[in-house]
Amino acid sequence: MPWPGCGSAAVCMTQAGSPYSFRVAIFVKEWRWLATSRDERVRGGEALAARPRLMHAYRRLPALDPQPPQHLMPTGWPREQTRRLFEYGYDGLGERAEEPVREILTAAGLDVPAGLGRHTVAQLSTVSWQAE
Repeated sequence: MPWPGCGSAAVCMTQAGSPYSFRVAIFVKEWRWLATSRDERVRGGEALAARPRLMHAYRRLPALDPQPPQHLMPTGWPREQTRRLFEYGYDGLGERAEEPVREILTAAGLDVPAGLGRHTVAQLSTVSWQAE
């Protein structure tokens, strides 16, 4: 089966693997601390700031991955491991990132909306961003 722009999966992996692997290495180096523990030292405003930075760092990676099925990829291709690191970190920072939002609203004398909450990675694909 031909692959757009390079003819075969093997050629695509060779051509696209280098930038993808480079970006993944940077991502893992910056965020690997999330995999060792749900670092309880990162709380409040730090968690609130870290969560969108993590999302921003991860969101470019799938576009660099040539996307053939995992079984066609070279041994050790980091797609799944990188996604698990992102999911673990994003979901783990969620509760701690929600705390300062509630504190800010309460300090301002505002009611915390009943629907205020955080999304997990699993929920992101089901969220409707359309105004109702």
